[in-house]
Amino acid sequence: MERRNTNAELKIERAAFVELVMGIRPNSLITLGAGSSCKPEILNAKAEFFFKRMHREAYGRNWHMRDSAESIVAIGFIEHLNSNMHMHVAARAPTPYARSALDGGAQVWGEIRRGGHYHYEGLKDPEAYGRYITKELWKEEVRASVFIFTRPDMRGPHRKIQ
Repeated sequence: MERRNTNAELKIERAAFVELVMGIRPNSLITLGAGSSCKPEILNAKAEFFFKRMHREAYGRNWHMRDSAESIVAIGFIEHLNSNMHMHVAARAPTPYARSALDGGAQVWGEIRRGGHYHYEGLKDPEAYGRYITKELWKEEVRASVFIFTRPDMRGPHRKIQ
């Protein structure tokens, strides 16, 4: 029989995720709406593809060769798995180019998830946002589908970004 986490353990885990959010020093908040029913792993894969596209928008076709200090870093948490599924993302966009790309991300997200909604704005209170986006971590399926995006490892196989 699977062991369930206690409330105390869930509070500790949530606090650790809030610290992780704070650790990336986010300056951007993003909401990625699924637009239609899908599995969390599909939304995570689409989010990864979206952030790769944002790198390309910001830095051009050789985006993967840029200094890692210029890379967008993001952590996201899915909400409402059964209706209106969406992901709240805290992101660090370290350059004006990256922030500009994210600001214009609605068109790209619309191409990736037809019917999906997109929201972007600058982040003023990372700790409060970290608490907000982790509010459903008590659900096992939410904890199992945390999204983390860092600079992709270009040594392995990857899809060509058009």
